Amino acid sequence: MLVAMWMTRDPATVRPTAAIADVASEMARRRFRHVLVTDGPRATRLLGIVSLHDLARAFPVDVNPLSASGYGHGPRQPVAEIMSRNPLTVTPETPLEDAARLMLEHKFGAVPVVRDAALAGIITDSDVLRAFLEVVGVSGTREPAASAGVRLTFDVSENEDAVGFVVELARTQRMRVASVLTMQHEGKRLAVARLFGGDIDGFVDAMWLSGHRVLSVLRT
Repeated sequence: MLVAMWMTRDPATVRPTAAIADVASEMARRRFRHVLVTDGPRATRLLGIVSLHDLARAFPVDVNPLSASGYGHGPRQPVAEIMSRNPLTVTPETPLEDAARLMLEHKFGAVPVVRDAALAGIITDSDVLRAFLEVVGVSGTREPAASAGVRLTFDVSENEDAVGFVVELARTQRMRVASVLTMQHEGKRLAVARLFGGDIDGFVDAMWLSGHRVLSVLRT
């Protein structure tokens, strides 16, 4: 998956001369946690980014920058004084996991998306979470009530084709595969499979008989 699939295109922006209090009011009204600073209302050149943390530091300690009272007591200095200048960016073609790693390593809640020096969008931690839910198959529509499901966590060998193994085993138990993910956890390679329909008990029994250690069985 690429950043372009999940980013917000044409994000809201402010000019560097905008008053800090006005920016706080706009972020509160639109429920934004970050806003990008550009060189004009239709400009594409990114100058910086402002977060709720930046606003909190700019306001008096006893004033909530996102409250109605906060607007009246907010600083009138230009937002350029508190923005993070020359922020780290990604491109629309950046793999989503690379953007997520960047946010995790630097404790960012959002990263601007730039293409050829022009602002293209913004990707946030909420976008990454939405993507994760989509990947594991629990985002959007729910399975019909009559379609029982199960999520299994089990160990796999280092070079094992976990996807192929689950698909073949699911076929023998007349089940549908929603997703199969593998990961390294505490020095072990694990797989998490979500399946629906068919013989759940038969699938779990067949998993044990195959020599795999089942760590978790969650029925849905």
